[in-house]
Amino acid sequence: MRQFFILFALILNLKTSIIAQPMPSSPQETDSLRAVLKTQGADSNKVKTLCLLSRKLTLVNTDEAIQLSEEGIALARKIGYPMGELKNIEAATFLYALTSSWEKGFKYAYEGLTLCKKVAPADAVSILNMMSLLYEKLGDYQAALDCGLKAYNHEEFKNANPIEGQWATLMTLAKHYAKINKLDSALYFNQLCMTHTERYCPSQIGYPFRIMSGILMKQGKFTDAIDMAQKSITAFKKLNFEYAVIEQETELAEIYVKTNTVDSVQKYAQLALDGGLKMRNFLTIRSGSKMLSDIYFKKNPIKAYELLTLSNAANDTITNLEKTKQVNLLEIKEKERIESLRSADIETKNKLRFNSILGVLLSVLIIALILYRNNRQKQKANTVLEKTLTELKQTQNQLIQKEKLASLGELTAGIAHE
Repeated sequence: MRQFFILFALILNLKTSIIAQPMPSSPQETDSLRAVLKTQGADSNKVKTLCLLSRKLTLVNTDEAIQLSEEGIALARKIGYPMGELKNIEAATFLYALTSSWEKGFKYAYEGLTLCKKVAPADAVSILNMMSLLYEKLGDYQAALDCGLKAYNHEEFKNANPIEGQWATLMTLAKHYAKINKLDSALYFNQLCMTHTERYCPSQIGYPFRIMSGILMKQGKFTDAIDMAQKSITAFKKLNFEYAVIEQETELAEIYVKTNTVDSVQKYAQLALDGGLKMRNFLTIRSGSKMLSDIYFKKNPIKAYELLTLSNAANDTITNLEKTKQVNLLEIKEKERIESLRSADIETKNKLRFNSILGVLLSVLIIALILYRNNRQKQKANTVLEKTLTELKQTQNQLIQKEKLASLGELTAGIAHE
């Protein structure tokens, strides 16, 4: 019974609580959801539970999370529950972006956009944010920005979910404008993101803090950048977002390099390196070990060499990954082009069909107007004819009456003469 109430409370908030970022969770929650899942039949509630559990496990067990979202998609399609299918597609798309399964991620993204048109137009904003994340992971920041702009300019943006739709869009735009060094635009959207975060999702304040730290560093305002980075780390630690903490520690170490604060560089570079090794984040391994190697270059050359070797190994891995990304990006761009052509062809056929129907309707309308006009003219002609006939009858009656009176007058005159 207790598990049932936990599930009910979670599902009750499903639509407003599921966001593009992973949902914080506790082992008790996930265990309760697993237990309830075993008791559910093949219905819409099970689809919701699969989606919710997938979200909860996103950063804990990505393999299980993917399996759950895929099961949710399959069940939703089987029982004819399109909204449940859409929510599980969103979960799967995010997971495939995290695990670098870009082809599957884009496949579900396009399926999600098609489904949005039928059941939830405003959810297209969330799907476009997922596509932006996919392009970001591929290293195509301009394409990621373009997807964010499509989401922001979408006709349903104001009706989108305040968190997974609007907030995610504002964060995406701020982040990618900063990456391509359009700092005025980055500041504008990050301020909007800050305000939105404070109103709808204060626990996520670490993200706009992190973006602001990066902007301030590029502006050369290192003291303010350090302050924002520290605030970001504190916010992420509260949510146990270890991957975000590690990345922010790496960026903080890089800021301290700019200010030549060696002790702080060493502290945060070491934290970044340890975290990178734990999470297998090769970017933080490369950056952390390179900064530490520079520090140890004079006082401990052997350790410096070991760190530099580690940095180079991480860099080789990243280079190979980047090459793979470029190949995947080309493939995805080609599939995107084909998908665009297919969509354009469908749109053209729909427009042609619409124009044909409109042409037929206009023809029918014109014929109806002509017939109506002819009918009105006939009615007017009939009215004139009836009026003329009436006048003729009246004139005829008058003539007959006059003729009778004349004959009577002659007869009276003849009698009088006699």
